Amino acid sequence: MKKITSLLLLLIPIITLAEDGPSDIRNYIVLSDLIDKTIPEGQFIIQGTVVRSDVQTGDGTIPVSDVLVGFNGNETTVTSDSLGRFSLTGNVDKDKEIYFYKIAWAEFMISDLLIEEGHRITIRVNFPSEGEDFIKRKPVIYLYSPKELNAHITLDPKGDFSFTYPTYNNGWSVTVGPTGILKDNNTNKSYPYLFWEAKSNPVFYNVTNQQVEGFVISTDTCVQFLESQLSVLGLNAVEQTDFITYWGPVLQQKPFALIQFLVDDECQHLIAEMKISPEPDAMRRIFMLCSLLDDSATGMEIIHPTYKNFERNGFTVVEWGGGEIDLHHLKP
Repeated sequence: MKKITSLLLLLIPIITLAEDGPSDIRNYIVLSDLIDKTIPEGQFIIQGTVVRSDVQTGDGTIPVSDVLVGFNGNETTVTSDSLGRFSLTGNVDKDKEIYFYKIAWAEFMISDLLIEEGHRITIRVNFPSEGEDFIKRKPVIYLYSPKELNAHITLDPKGDFSFTYPTYNNGWSVTVGPTGILKDNNTNKSYPYLFWEAKSNPVFYNVTNQQVEGFVISTDTCVQFLESQLSVLGLNAVEQTDFITYWGPVLQQKPFALIQFLVDDECQHLIAEMKISPEPDAMRRIFMLCSLLDDSATGMEIIHPTYKNFERNGFTVVEWGGGEIDLHHLKP
């Protein structure tokens, strides 16, 4: 009985809010507010999970890792784990505002939370998927084969198709030959490539240890830059011309640009899953992420990448596309 009494004194519930009683509907919900006798004098603990809304259901159920959590004006921070969990100890006299920040997400602050000495407060923080849809612009797929063959291509984009040409009907069935001209087996019409676009929730740069593998370029040199990089990545003259005539004018809308190329498996995992039958002998997929900038500052450390060699052999498939990312909330 003494043990039970001690435990009850250790954690005395003051406020418990169900999930339908949010303190701030948009950003966070207070799940519980308890007195914890183990917390040192003058301190409190804020803990909980960071989640984001599921694209399909809208429910805030997907944990968000690597979110930096701290107090405004205090250098002490923690990072949410793989399940979105965090725990941070603060001082009641000075730690009033709690910030949450993750690259690719706008930082936000909680400043209206009632904080009292000796309390353990548990919250659920929601990083809503907001802003304009990320548009995967003009991904095009080229197919080549030294011998004529029939191929079936299916795509599962991370998002929803907004346009396809020729029409995507549970996939594309085409006849492929050495010239690269494709015949749609449903309509008998010929095309130089397969075209698709899709809308999705925001996509962001691959970031490792706060570093982005990419380039910051002056856009008056974008043609030379793209010719060089696309050659390294294995695009032929026709594919490079198609890429540059589409993206060159886009990039030159601002003086500078941050550019990162997602390649092969990165495209498969982050942009769209592609399946082709028969399986190609060689395949290269490229997706350019870019941000248009007024100056060369990005708010991130940029390191130059290296790419695996690509050799065309037998039945070959090449895809390129791109999308723009807004960096306004990262700018220093």
